[in-house]
Amino acid sequence: MGIALTKKIGTEGILSLWQITETASELTEGLIAAEQEELATKKPFSEKRRKEWLATRQLLAHMMPVPEKICYQSNGKPYLLSGEYHVSISHSANYAALYLSKTRQTGVDIQQMRSSVIKGADFFMTEQEMIWAENGDVVVQNLIWSAKESVFKFFGDDSLNLKKDIKISRFVPEQFGKMQAYVFIREAQTAVSIGYEIIGDYVLTWTI
Repeated sequence: MGIALTKKIGTEGILSLWQITETASELTEGLIAAEQEELATKKPFSEKRRKEWLATRQLLAHMMPVPEKICYQSNGKPYLLSGEYHVSISHSANYAALYLSKTRQTGVDIQQMRSSVIKGADFFMTEQEMIWAENGDVVVQNLIWSAKESVFKFFGDDSLNLKKDIKISRFVPEQFGKMQAYVFIREAQTAVSIGYEIIGDYVLTWTI
């Protein structure tokens, strides 16, 4: 299907969502030479993972005026070879998301909502979050999970613990909205605003 959604974030950030309906072969069309070479030398991976990888490259090609290449730091955080933009990537089931900004770090996450997230809530939610999250509301808990993933990507710090170090203030879920996260790193507290949108049975979150 291609690009399903594009958002302007702040003054110069841009976030786009790709709905993956193509075959891997179709998604390979138009890749720059460096990406074709990288794909050819990659270890074998599933058809699903291959399509996710290709969809993010197609997103980048549509969002950038000139060809760019996605690289990765040792901790897995993506960056562009040119260094011109900060970049964050996410994918879940039939969607891939890519968020670019010239001036700010970025964090984006998309999740297909699952009731199973409730069983794992103790892994990523504080006791206070579990109290106000309406006794296991699936939408709220998936939004909290996704928001914390976006914050984790924004900071790119492997030492961050989703439960202990990232706290989400209470919010009332709507189709579109914002929430506030507080991040605790080395005894310092940083506030991060999170935007979100509910798209069918998916939640999309991003740092603002």
